[in-house]
Amino acid sequence: MMVEEYGLMLAVVGISTVVGFILGKLSTNAMNNKKIGQRITTSEIEQWRINPRYSTILEQKNPEIEAKSELAKLLKIKDENSSEVKRIRTDLAKFIKELSSIREEASLMKSPAEKAAQTEIAISMIMSSYSELRQDAEDCNAINVGHVHSKRFLKFIVNGSVKPGLTGQMKNTAVGVEIENPFKQNLSLIASQMEGMVSEHQEAFDSFFAFN
Repeated sequence: MMVEEYGLMLAVVGISTVVGFILGKLSTNAMNNKKIGQRITTSEIEQWRINPRYSTILEQKNPEIEAKSELAKLLKIKDENSSEVKRIRTDLAKFIKELSSIREEASLMKSPAEKAAQTEIAISMIMSSYSELRQDAEDCNAINVGHVHSKRFLKFIVNGSVKPGLTGQMKNTAVGVEIENPFKQNLSLIASQMEGMVSEHQEAFDSFFAFN
């Protein structure tokens, strides 16, 4: 009788263990499926213009805390970018001053040969520096645009948003904000350095730089 009761007890314990294992598996699978449903897809990252590193932020244990941490990093980058913008404006003012000086010197020259020599050498030298300045400006613009979208995304999460509600919020705020290719490579590098600065385009060049 004792053996039978002991066997029955083992059977009950065994069944309970199996049932517990199955329920645990089901619970884990349900949790994993829920997390997968919160993953930010590649297409959403491209559409929302956010950092790819945010793809799994909603799958974290505390998305709000993660979002606050990422937002703090983002604001630091924004401050650094603002300093870069100030530097670019200072360098731009220097470039304009140099360009004005070259234009004034050219206006005193009598022959086309003098003007051609002035524009060929002086302008080409400062335009090489200007090319770098333009690229710096484009980079700052790109950072600012990315900051705007990522900041909005993270703030939604800080305030408790998750998918699918978050998807609707991002789509709604994207309307009117996104413009097809907003930055056009800064006027295609001034029409490829004004087509060589001289030759048959000399008249247009002189007009462009106000040498007439």
